[in-house]
Amino acid sequence: MFYITRKKEGRQGVSFNGKVIPVEEAKSFAINIGPGVKKIDDPDENGKSKGYLLQAKKTGVILISRNEHDDIIGIEISDEVEVKKLDYSTGNFGTQYTCPIHMKIGVICEGFKIRVNGKVEATVIDGGEITTNNDAVILKAQSGSTVMALKNVTINSVTRSKIISERGVITINNELLDSEISSPEVVFKKNRGLISNNKIETENLTLTGLDFASENIIYFGNNLFVEKKDLIKSHNDFKRDRLKLKKNGKMLMGDLQPALKQMTKLDVTDNDLLEHIKLLIIAAKDMNYEMIYKEMDLIQKRNNTKIVAKVRKLFEALEKNTQSMKACEYRESTFNENINELNQRMASMKLIIEGFLRRAATIKIFCGILHKNVFKPDFMIESDDTGNKSIKATVTYSSHKGFEFVQ
Repeated sequence: MFYITRKKEGRQGVSFNGKVIPVEEAKSFAINIGPGVKKIDDPDENGKSKGYLLQAKKTGVILISRNEHDDIIGIEISDEVEVKKLDYSTGNFGTQYTCPIHMKIGVICEGFKIRVNGKVEATVIDGGEITTNNDAVILKAQSGSTVMALKNVTINSVTRSKIISERGVITINNELLDSEISSPEVVFKKNRGLISNNKIETENLTLTGLDFASENIIYFGNNLFVEKKDLIKSHNDFKRDRLKLKKNGKMLMGDLQPALKQMTKLDVTDNDLLEHIKLLIIAAKDMNYEMIYKEMDLIQKRNNTKIVAKVRKLFEALEKNTQSMKACEYRESTFNENINELNQRMASMKLIIEGFLRRAATIKIFCGILHKNVFKPDFMIESDDTGNKSIKATVTYSSHKGFEFVQ
């Protein structure tokens, strides 16, 4: 982080009129070494210290403490940062690179962002943005806010915001209003709450003890079906690519054999050259590329003709073709495992809705892949004009029966 030199006394000077120019006494730079920082001495040839290096012992951010004169008096590394308010006085965190810390924040103001690896705890997101590779725990997300977490998101109240959990669970405690939610699993934790005018994309959904108002749209299992469709398409592409690579490999081998024969007719008086060609042909039988390139280097030093350059290019093309073949074979070998995992996740999908549907409210459920220009939901729950309507519904999926709706 820093290199601190030992104090060095200056020498007095003399002005043009012979007066002595005094020099103030050098002062030591006293700094308190805090947690996460290692001090490494730097001795000279005589063993006397020239200074010392301050090295970080862990990943984090540098925290510097100052005295009343604004002099640095301490330094430490911390993997946790607490900020009362993220605004123009602090700026963004992790704009160019993901910041390797946990964060506790009071308020994230509109237009300000944080991007960190660790857990984020925030009181209010007021139009700001959180991106984390960990969990996010938030009290309130207000209009224009965005939360993107790799793991779980727990939040009390969401209004006109976007909440995404890539691999975890989104847990909402009190209310979800005019927002977009996407996660493998979404649950309302408490037995009472309000959900109004939202779009929810998930494969497991539990909404119980809630009041449903306005229009709520649920995209059930869309991501899984899209993932399965893409996986099958990729599998077909791999098979087609493998056939092309196999055909290309045969063509290259067909070109290589006559080229090697031509090489054997090079300078027959150069016994060393002929010996290297012989070893090259032996290595080519097993496609030992380490040995092939070793012999090719020696051959090119003695006879760098067009035919030698052609043979080298053919070997390089064959090696690249072989590597591509192995990559395709590996992807094909993992296909069954990946498709079985997807099928298991699809079989375990479940949607549970229970609560009260307010007057003029609807719940629209779109199942499987969401096609463009499709406005009619697979299932719909509608209110009546008499008042709050008690509802209880489930949606499940099986490969034999497809989606089943029970109300």
